Amino acid sequence: MEQRYGKCKPRFRYISMAPRPVTERHASGHSRLPAVLPDFPADGFAVKVGRMRLFVAIDPSPQLHAVVSELLAELRRVRTATNASWTKADNLHFTLQFLGEVEEARLPAVQEALGAAARGQASFELEFVGWGVFPNRDRPRVLWLGCAEPVAPMVALADAVACALEPLGFAREARPFHPHLTLARLRQPWLDDALVRRLNARATQPLGRMRVEELHLYESRLRPTGAEYQRHGSYRLAG
Repeated sequence: MEQRYGKCKPRFRYISMAPRPVTERHASGHSRLPAVLPDFPADGFAVKVGRMRLFVAIDPSPQLHAVVSELLAELRRVRTATNASWTKADNLHFTLQFLGEVEEARLPAVQEALGAAARGQASFELEFVGWGVFPNRDRPRVLWLGCAEPVAPMVALADAVACALEPLGFAREARPFHPHLTLARLRQPWLDDALVRRLNARATQPLGRMRVEELHLYESRLRPTGAEYQRHGSYRLAG
């Protein structure tokens, strides 16, 4: 069974997300932002009966979760932060792959594949620093926190997950893989100078490190209060 997943060749590309100060300005007067990157699909789509909306992710460590939660609370206090729909602290995660709507009957096969992918990858360290936006600097819609180099182990893990799921009919993401933690989605495609200054003051400095030792399979469910995530499996990496 494990040989089935080992035949897949690595295909993910990675573009550096090193922090850069914001210095350019739009004609509108709003600061121009770094990075021209895509976003993962937003939460909240209706799901058919008998299906689940699944994704594979890494959870931040308790220490990092506390630091990022504090950063989110600080950013929310910025007077002009009302343009942003901020991520709930309980929903913070690093997405490895978005599976989309999946029939419930396929869940065991997905779980088995993820277990095989995890067993073939060693645990590793990640450091968090820098921020940017998706999809591009002229029309920012998603605000994220990035990872410091080296990120090769994270990219390798995402590739192993994609390789394990591909035989089950889950297509690989055509875009480059960009490790990130979503902080907010923007209602309008701009960020105010006050928020940019706060981000440059805080997020361009290292926020902490964590050891990645497992990955998780989550289901995203839409509630009146927003998206909620239910875990359907956890898979430990090799030591």
